Amino acid sequence: MLALAGYLVHDVHEEMPLILLDSLEAIDSERIAQLVEYLEEYASYIVVALLSEDADALDDEYQRITAI
Repeated sequence: MLALAGYLVHDVHEEMPLILLDSLEAIDSERIAQLVEYLEEYASYIVVALLSEDADALDDEYQRITAI
């Protein structure tokens, strides 16, 4: 969360329009969905690694990769 706060406070999104979020298991799925929705304002690309039950909380409009 500290890196995310720095990303927003220091306007890094103006130079690097990508956010990669991983290891969000400590946050409940509803808050993860709210965080992703909030970050849409700042980043053109958001990549989030989620467990399937957490991913279910996100809208279906998001592209998903389920297997590599």
